Amino acid sequence: MNRIKAHAEATRQLVLDVLGVVAPEPVMLKPTQADIDALRQAFTNGEPQAVHMMTGELIATSTGHRAGPQRWIDLADDHLQQGFMALTRAVAQPTTY
Repeated sequence: MNRIKAHAEATRQLVLDVLGVVAPEPVMLKPTQADIDALRQAFTNGEPQAVHMMTGELIATSTGHRAGPQRWIDLADDHLQQGFMALTRAVAQPTTY
């Protein structure tokens, strides 16, 4: 099981490396007045974490989700995680659902 976990971490690092090379072109979605008010309030209150989170939520691709290479990286990451979970489960052989 330790070999599976070690390999999973190495694979995770590979996905992160690829993610660092491929960057989607962000498109600013039109914010609502509530978005603007919340962002202004967080900025006024000196909450950099909240401002960063809200700004990140407003930036997306034109379809509202990741597209192109970014989408395939996300899919690969999900499928690789599922594979490592299945291997771990096969070794652990749980008796419950």
